[in-house]
Amino acid sequence: MEKEIRVLIVEPGKAPRPAMVRNSEETFTAIVGGPFERIGIHSAFGAISGFTPIVAVCRRNGASLGLEPNRTFPGGEDYIAGVFAVCGIEGNDFASLDRRTLARLQVTLSKPGEFLLMDGEVLFVSPEDLAKKAVDLWDSLQEGQSVVMTKWGGRKRGGSS
Repeated sequence: MEKEIRVLIVEPGKAPRPAMVRNSEETFTAIVGGPFERIGIHSAFGAISGFTPIVAVCRRNGASLGLEPNRTFPGGEDYIAGVFAVCGIEGNDFASLDRRTLARLQVTLSKPGEFLLMDGEVLFVSPEDLAKKAVDLWDSLQEGQSVVMTKWGGRKRGGSS
């Protein structure tokens, strides 16, 4: 097992950054801020032929703990909350990302996700699709019911910067 490995650290709202880290459970616990889980993302972000098998190491139950949404999986069906690291995997051991995989993942994960929390539900919507989601929500409201919206990531629109 390698003592130091090359990983990609992905923080909410920021571009992913490469890092060399000590290959230990303690290191990954510190990166994600608590107990972690591995999520196989090789297929989620598209098979990268000839590249290292990869996993995301993220905070266990991050979304249910209220951590900030970070990146959506392609298709917008699910997301990773909080800081996570992407690394290679060899058997059950963490491994370095090769340079080609690292470069490809930096591009793939370069844009922070766009999320809305509407009425307690996290929605993965582009600004272009927001109007339809808002109308659907509006139509489902009962008399006197209100909604709170919170935005994470994405582009600023209107107002001053």
